[in-house]
Amino acid sequence: MSAVSERLDRLIEEYLAGARPFMSFWSAFTDAFAGGEVTEREESKYQEAYDIVYMTGEGAIDAEDARHGLLEEAEARARLTDFRARHLGSGSA
Repeated sequence: MSAVSERLDRLIEEYLAGARPFMSFWSAFTDAFAGGEVTEREESKYQEAYDIVYMTGEGAIDAEDARHGLLEEAEARARLTDFRARHLGSGSA
């Protein structure tokens, strides 16, 4: 496992465990994904998580933004929990 994969996994785990506030997680995850040397295999694995994180807003999301795909944090947390269960082998944080 590369350093980028380890960092992305750790960030997801920290966020789901409540150890990192959303915007701190958002910044760290997007920086690690976009700024790291991600292999094609890693990009394929983490693209779903990146899309979830990128499209999540902090706080309440109005109906218009939701229609355009913006997610509320609770929905993002549920999707990341599912992602983690499918790709990282653990469904609990």
